[in-house]
Amino acid sequence: MTINKTFLMYIVRIILLQFLVWGFLYPQSAYDFFSAANKLYADGKYKEALNKYESILKLGYESGETYFNMGNSCYKLGELGKAILYYEKAAKFLAGDEALERNLDIVRLQIVDKIEPMPRLRLSIWMENLLDFFPTNVMAWSTLTIYVVLSILGIIYILTRKAFPRRGVWISGVLLMVFLIVFLAQIYEKETKQYAIILQPKIAVVSEPSLGSSEQFVLHEGTKVRIIRTLDDYAEITLADGKTGWLKLDSIGII
Repeated sequence: MTINKTFLMYIVRIILLQFLVWGFLYPQSAYDFFSAANKLYADGKYKEALNKYESILKLGYESGETYFNMGNSCYKLGELGKAILYYEKAAKFLAGDEALERNLDIVRLQIVDKIEPMPRLRLSIWMENLLDFFPTNVMAWSTLTIYVVLSILGIIYILTRKAFPRRGVWISGVLLMVFLIVFLAQIYEKETKQYAIILQPKIAVVSEPSLGSSEQFVLHEGTKVRIIRTLDDYAEITLADGKTGWLKLDSIGII
């Protein structure tokens, strides 16, 4: 059985239409806010620019560029904690971006706390690098795209029974499995490991989530912590060197 060329063109048009629809999901108002914010930033009006960028988030839309520019605005305003927070948020979308990594390194040099991480297994480091290689949203769209390709090749193979689509089904099937596993691992990592940045100039980390509990150690603005759990208005945190304790939720910004 041979496949009709008209049918193939119909499939191609459906795919192109789908990508066009995805491209128009971002509203014009968000673009307007982004352009206006960039203009304010270029004019040195960093606070006003930051407010405009925040308006994009209030619309329910996130992007690495928006968070990156918010980090730049906060850095210009001298708010190092918020600058690091937004740069870290941007890193979820812009993995490997040289300008972002350079700005993060510059700001981190200015924070007070210098924490030496505990030794880690090489396998653990390799797995973390693998999960961070592509942002979660990229993995989601890649997985969806491979699934669409797999479905189309499956239909073609059913109609033609030729070797080429059959090989394509096997290859795309394996790729789908790999991408799906990595994507699910990223989701699991995101749901089970939550990080935050200290936003106050100085905060005491205490032994218990209650008033009057003893002070364990002190952290300063810009330090990155991992949240273990939350209780009322407190969060139990741990540092890269293994220290743990409790601090007020309003003193941190969750990445």
